[in-house]
Amino acid sequence: MRIDASRSVVAVVASGMTVALAACGAGAGGAVSADGAKSPPSSAASSPAVASDAGRAADGTEVRACLDGRCQILVTKEPTRIPVEGRFGVGSLEVTSVTAHSVVVQASGSGVFLSTSVSEGGTGSLNGLSFRATEVRDGHAVLDFFPKK
Repeated sequence: MRIDASRSVVAVVASGMTVALAACGAGAGGAVSADGAKSPPSSAASSPAVASDAGRAADGTEVRACLDGRCQILVTKEPTRIPVEGRFGVGSLEVTSVTAHSVVVQASGSGVFLSTSVSEGGTGSLNGLSFRATEVRDGHAVLDFFPKK
């Protein structure tokens, strides 16, 4: 009796796995009907998804939103000067280059010149101000600025 019970459990688990695998296959390669037949994938399912927020930033291209050190901007031209308060220890902040893979941000002030280059997902710091490159593409970058402390 114990052997029969084990076989029943294995059969139930195997049935569940078959259903789960069929369901997984439906999303990637088409729908699976009740009889197990697969329909061809639709063109929407086979095309890669495009992020709807690509190239968008909370503050758009408005660099003045960064004055307090907290903003998310889209940079589409270089150089782009970004005004920030003096408390961050930089007199001038500029995005000087946006390539397909990196963005260069420079800061200068009284006796100070700083430059950092980061790729998408990277974080840089310039004195008391940090930034994260949330998106970097050839010709544009979305940058999140925030105080270091």
